[in-house]
Amino acid sequence: MPLDLKSGYYRPYMTAAGLVPTHEVDAVDQFGTKQQVRIAGEFPLTLKVDGREVVTLMTLGVHPEELALGFLRNQRLIESIEDIQSVDVNWERESVNIVTRHGNGIIDWQEKLSKRTVTSISEVK
Repeated sequence: MPLDLKSGYYRPYMTAAGLVPTHEVDAVDQFGTKQQVRIAGEFPLTLKVDGREVVTLMTLGVHPEELALGFLRNQRLIESIEDIQSVDVNWERESVNIVTRHGNGIIDWQEKLSKRTVTSISEVK
């Protein structure tokens, strides 16, 4: 098992695919003056565990690997960090592929996913 030399604890292989959370856009103020400002932008990121799609999250993209692990742990889909072999983010495919140590996905997959609550907010104009 790979150890994080700084902490001495297990750490799976993880990409370092974080994004800058803001990007420049042209804006026009109330006086008609054009200027560049930075705004936040969200990106979809689909979590796959051993090739099986779990959920698509919206993220600023700063720490996508940690977001994926945090989601899996928070939803009690994994018991321990030692269950994870690798976390690989691919922004071109808008996905994060998580490989478990045993390669057989999440134990009691159907039962755990049936209890999920998915919240979606949409603005109606």
